[in-house]
Amino acid sequence: MLNFRILPLAFLLLASNVFAARINYSAKYKNGKKTSRTSKNSEVPDDKEQLILDDMQTWSDNKYSAKKNEKLNLIQVANAEPAASKGKASEEVQDMQSIVKKHIK
Repeated sequence: MLNFRILPLAFLLLASNVFAARINYSAKYKNGKKTSRTSKNSEVPDDKEQLILDDMQTWSDNKYSAKKNEKLNLIQVANAEPAASKGKASEEVQDMQSIVKKHIK
């Protein structure tokens, strides 16, 4: 009898993971003569995907953009201009995450 009570709970927990969209926050930075990249992967609610794609540029005052990578099936958020250093690029990745979290609550 206990198993029948646990099954719906387990199903709900699994189902909540299914409805998440993958997102990659990525910032380019200058590393001497070449350009490098730092990034972080995360997930956002599936129903917020289009909102992020449509509004990220506005939310960030054109500092970041969001595009859908159909091949990888994820949202890619990136900086418009390369950062001056890896530290600054890491700060931008954190800023991207903060902006998205703020607007998808």
